[in-house]
Amino acid sequence: MACAIELGVAELARTRFAISPLSETVACLQQLAGRGRQEVTLPWLRWAEDELARAPLELPWTWPLIVSDRPNWPEFLVPAPRGAGPSIEDDLAALRRTTAGQVRASLGRVFGAGLAGTTAELAARPAAGLRAIAAELRAAHDRLVAPHWPRIRATLDADVAHRARVLAAAAAKSCSTACTRTCTGATAGCC
Repeated sequence: MACAIELGVAELARTRFAISPLSETVACLQQLAGRGRQEVTLPWLRWAEDELARAPLELPWTWPLIVSDRPNWPEFLVPAPRGAGPSIEDDLAALRRTTAGQVRASLGRVFGAGLAGTTAELAARPAAGLRAIAAELRAAHDRLVAPHWPRIRATLDADVAHRARVLAAAAAKSCSTACTRTCTGATAGCC
């Protein structure tokens, strides 16, 4: 599905592509739950399902947040990376730094007033809940993502490079067209 996003020069200047091990871990867990499965990941899914059949992961805090009848999950689970390639430790530290207000607001946006179980406990005690979630996500990453991270990372790096080239080419073309229309013949330095 194609998506068009209009950005001004200031927004485009702040745009960054980043790879997040935590985001990939959450995406992998969702695929294990049957959401967003893609044919390219089926070999990994078979491996991960066998791995979990051998020794299940306990995710009582995380699972209800990412596998529900809701179309999305609380955004604090995947904080925006500060750099282009943070480590899982960087991502988990950012998750644990989420403020109580941010946790409660995000839970409210996703679940409304109907909080129950660990989700209600997370709203009541965000710091403790975030520590538990970070520990669960670390365990999931170590078991399910880390063994495949070099291959996943190489694929993501290639995808980011491709998307950056496409964006740069499209932006340059769009910028050149806009400059040609608004400048008096000279396009250099317009954008």
